[in-house]
Amino acid sequence: MKTYDTLIVSPKFYPVDDGLGHYTTCFYNELSKHQSVAVATSEKWASANSDKEDVYCFLPEWKITQTFKIIQQINLINANEILFQYVPFMYSKRGGINFTIIFVTLYLKLFKTKKIKFMFHELHYPLQPNLKAMIMWFFHHLMLLGTAGIVDRSHTSTEFFAKYLQRFLPWKKGSISHLPVGSNISKYEFTSSEKEQLIDKYELDGYALIGCFGSFHPSKEYATILSVLYELVIEEKRKIKLIFIGANEKQLMSQFPQFEKEFLTKFVIATGYLEDEDVSKHLQLLNLFIGYFVDGVSSRRGSLLAALKNGIPVFSTHSRKTCGLFYNKTGVYLSDTNTKIFRDQLKEKLREIDENIGPQGDIDNFYTENFAWEKIVLKYLAA
Repeated sequence: MKTYDTLIVSPKFYPVDDGLGHYTTCFYNELSKHQSVAVATSEKWASANSDKEDVYCFLPEWKITQTFKIIQQINLINANEILFQYVPFMYSKRGGINFTIIFVTLYLKLFKTKKIKFMFHELHYPLQPNLKAMIMWFFHHLMLLGTAGIVDRSHTSTEFFAKYLQRFLPWKKGSISHLPVGSNISKYEFTSSEKEQLIDKYELDGYALIGCFGSFHPSKEYATILSVLYELVIEEKRKIKLIFIGANEKQLMSQFPQFEKEFLTKFVIATGYLEDEDVSKHLQLLNLFIGYFVDGVSSRRGSLLAALKNGIPVFSTHSRKTCGLFYNKTGVYLSDTNTKIFRDQLKEKLREIDENIGPQGDIDNFYTENFAWEKIVLKYLAA
């Protein structure tokens, strides 16, 4: 039987249309350049990769009654190390509460001579003044105690998460480290003729271009961004358009009924779903990417990382949870998470936007030095 250097356990894998599934796929592809790697994933994604001998299937939901079956499935794959991809809700739909992951981890740690590692993309549900949130927060911390508290190495997607775990599990401080997340969107060549075609398609000639990317979520303050755009283009007559990558026009109209249809159709381009190559090319059209995050930008914000990878300046937010590597960097403009301050500072930034400034090499270099998959995997291997 083949022995692998590493077995990656992840309920989601290629070709799932999901950030964590994409992450696992990118990480697996890069790690495979350095060692032999297998992936254990749920049946749906294992079937989609039936042509790959290194992709194995396990149960899709980790029920307590299936604990030993899951252990048996993992044991059938001979590997020196096991790396679990972890978000509480990956292993249970019921509030992300699942003790099977603890029992599996404990068994592997006690009875198998394998190194056990975890990649924590999220730690717990936020503590809020309601019973449901408090219950999830409490049990998610028990799950952290039963995983990060006993494994050989824990990686986290942000600096804040690493510090939080180190405080929560002081006896494990030396085995907890920050491992940034790379962009799931590759950078593609964007020829001048292709650029002209998109400019003609969307009637962008003479306009400065700002952009957003991702799903509609109230925490992303898209309404605030649109209100700033409205004031600048309607009241101040500035020539700016916003490209919304990923949303279609119907979604745009239903999400923002407070804005006039004429404004949305004239000054906001809703691209609809795009493949990776087209996402890259639309990003490269921009003069500025805007990403509001209620907890500040960090190294797990894939949409903003995609913009940086394509050399685009970004305007975002910072808080105590922001990774230090984003401060004082060329092309990275950080505002407060307070929506009034964010609004005012974004307005000032857009008043000085230059339509002639496109992708920048310094920004591309910043991304490569910190978030390239090659750098991430080398950091993982060195830990």
